[in-house]
Amino acid sequence: MDKRQISTGEAAKITGLTIRTLQHYDNIGVLPASGRTEGGRRYYTEADMMKLQLVVFYRRLGFSLEQIKEKLLNKSMEDGAGELLAKQKVLLYNQIEKAEQFLEDILKIYHQNR
Repeated sequence: MDKRQISTGEAAKITGLTIRTLQHYDNIGVLPASGRTEGGRRYYTEADMMKLQLVVFYRRLGFSLEQIKEKLLNKSMEDGAGELLAKQKVLLYNQIEKAEQFLEDILKIYHQNR
């Protein structure tokens, strides 16, 4: 059984997230802490840390916290994971295309004003 208790501070250092972010994830149910110490401090297990790494990964891909929560809570979504990732890929490519267009526009304006 996974007995190691990882503090919120340790979890924050490991993931690069803030303590406040971890508290928020707990409060909204994205990643509830496994428990609390006698002093009332949240703690996480190694299994929680694996889930937290998934949360960080999905956030980097641009998924909303609600989408991540659904994915973590609903194991049946595993079947639709490929479709969800494909949709997210299209969304990210669209964002890249828009950003590249903005960059081109900025460069045009920059060169016109030189």
